[in-house]
Amino acid sequence: MFPITIDPAGNLICFDYKDHEDLPAVVFWEHENAEEKEMYLREEGLTEQQAEERARENIYYVAETFTEFLNKLHN
Repeated sequence: MFPITIDPAGNLICFDYKDHEDLPAVVFWEHENAEEKEMYLREEGLTEQQAEERARENIYYVAETFTEFLNKLHN
């Protein structure tokens, strides 16, 4: 994920390249109760895949493309 803007509450709008290497989706990352993947690996002993899933629990899909995201802002 690559942050592109921040909202007044400190949450991030990001490009998410996880499943979209050439054309990233746009997602909303809510920072409340969010932990980093490394913390899940170190402190909770989760596997890499389990830690990735837990770290992404505060990430919400917004739009398939940046253009679609911009169009949503206009409407």
